[in-house]
Amino acid sequence: LLLAEADVLPPAAVPDAYAIVPEQSTLPVVIRTLEQLRSCGVSVLMNAAGREGIGSMKSQFKRADASGARYALIFGAEEMARDEVAVKNLRQPDEAQRCCPLATIEQWAAGLRDA
Repeated sequence: LLLAEADVLPPAAVPDAYAIVPEQSTLPVVIRTLEQLRSCGVSVLMNAAGREGIGSMKSQFKRADASGARYALIFGAEEMARDEVAVKNLRQPDEAQRCCPLATIEQWAAGLRDA
């Protein structure tokens, strides 16, 4: 409150990653994964589902970009079938998208946090 009164607001926190969830059926896995990432110190956001559902991939990517997150974590059907999440660098779009196994979150989480 003192900062707001002095008109000196701290910069908004920028998340490390933003979860892209194409299908609501994957939400239990997504939520478990995000909890694990957060326990590893990764700041990650996800758009909450509204009346119309979770939104199109395009709208979710727009929100991810607007959030300032460095990475998008894509929980698509193909990735879920392989027990993986696709990781896309939002700040360096020329960088190749990669897949990371859900079973080894602790091994790759630091790369998201410390990038």
